[in-house]
Amino acid sequence: MDLDVYVKDRAAAIRTGKALLWDMQVGSDGVTACASCHYQAGADGRDKNQLAQGRDGRWDSGHALNQQLTTTTRFPFTKFASVNDPFSAKKWNYNEIVCSQGVLAMTYIAITNTAVDAGTVRPGEASSSGGINIRQVTGRNAPSVINAIFNDRNFWDGRPHNEFDGVNPFGNCDVNARVYENIDAVTGQATPLRIAIANASLASQAVGPVNSDVEMAHGGRDFAAVGKKFLALQPLGLQKVSTTDSILGSLANPTSNGLDTTFGPLISAALQPKWISGVNKFSVAAGRVVPDLAGGPLSNATTPVQGQELLLGLGFVYPAEFMPMTDAINSAYDIGYYNIGIRPTLDDLGIGGNDPFGVPLSYAKRIQLGILIDDNRLFDNFIYPDSRLAIEDAFKTPMLRNVALTGPYMHNGGYDTE
Repeated sequence: MDLDVYVKDRAAAIRTGKALLWDMQVGSDGVTACASCHYQAGADGRDKNQLAQGRDGRWDSGHALNQQLTTTTRFPFTKFASVNDPFSAKKWNYNEIVCSQGVLAMTYIAITNTAVDAGTVRPGEASSSGGINIRQVTGRNAPSVINAIFNDRNFWDGRPHNEFDGVNPFGNCDVNARVYENIDAVTGQATPLRIAIANASLASQAVGPVNSDVEMAHGGRDFAAVGKKFLALQPLGLQKVSTTDSILGSLANPTSNGLDTTFGPLISAALQPKWISGVNKFSVAAGRVVPDLAGGPLSNATTPVQGQELLLGLGFVYPAEFMPMTDAINSAYDIGYYNIGIRPTLDDLGIGGNDPFGVPLSYAKRIQLGILIDDNRLFDNFIYPDSRLAIEDAFKTPMLRNVALTGPYMHNGGYDTE
């Protein structure tokens, strides 16, 4: 399968992945790990500085920056007079979001051979509470990552593509995404190329937050800087690793922090040599590592994936289907994504929005536009240009595993009970 083209030893890859998930040094501040938002049953259990303003840009009912959530916080954020009637009068209606605290608003300058990257506070963007500069917060509640590997798409809005381009969450929509493969046995020069690893939405998801200037990084940092930073650091060097850990225990330093190895050997053990053995020269400009090559074809190392072949025929039949709405009119929607009336539609379009390249996130919309061709569709399942879509304000159906431990709930975190 595709994965074996890239991974030499799956057990070694799992070790490297777990180390990177939990390592606080991944964050530009040397404190924020990927797991910071997913350490409690796969979700975020923190309860202070977890509120963001909604679309109207103001605070409602005593909510405030850096607030401590308590059992007296007024959940749910939207309360109807009749709990089973969303058309009844609202007792109250707050558009704040319970989300996750990230990093300070900073601009990246350079790595420093320490856990903390050099950076400057972005003028006018520092959040202040009582005169103290505090961390930014994300725009949606952190979903659980438990079993996320089985998701066709991840995030609440399905933004990370099912196919992984090796660079960012957007798969084939980013035609400029490139990785380097060493296929020249004579010179050792690696060639830039496009790749598409099928059924790898979790990989697409994982590369998003790392360089987000809200979630984990000083703004402007890239993966070349992250990679160079980690070659100089001890894995989990700021954290104690248990010698009984099922994955990392054999590598744990028994008397101090971190692992008794470095990231170089971890990565070399995990990946096929052709992805890490190039002799290409790189230059450092403006704090970034810049390659001396550009361009390249779609990789022949994996099955070439065209846009219309991307998701159809990969193990499921219908990425979208029709369903009667409350007005009894059939509308096309993305399977597993629903508008259940948590907030007004324009607050957050969810899967009804577009990616940064202007491509709809919705499968139904892509099929309607001819971007995806559903060769498995039934005749009466065709999404015509004038077919009605039910995609705006639609979000992924949340999983129920560990649900008692993962509140507050839904994409806006506006419900405190399961």
